[in-house]
Amino acid sequence: MRLPDHAPTRAEAERDEHQVCDDCPGCWCHDHDEDCDTVVGMTEIAARLDVSIHTVRAWRLYGRLPEPDWQLATGPVWLWATIEEWHDA
Repeated sequence: MRLPDHAPTRAEAERDEHQVCDDCPGCWCHDHDEDCDTVVGMTEIAARLDVSIHTVRAWRLYGRLPEPDWQLATGPVWLWATIEEWHDA
């Protein structure tokens, strides 16, 4: 899967008739009832799993999180599906 050149802004998402999802930080879905391939960092993981960012950092430090799908200059990122699969296991 290739990442887009940039994440759409809220205005771009609304213009393109995507549903801007306020329930999932960083999520732009066509239909929120369907699972989307949202890219998430540690902050979004903490918010979605309702844990502190310190907990997510500890999981990463001790190798409990899956390997990131991509490593960016700003840090590791995962597809939400990767995290969901790991969390549900």
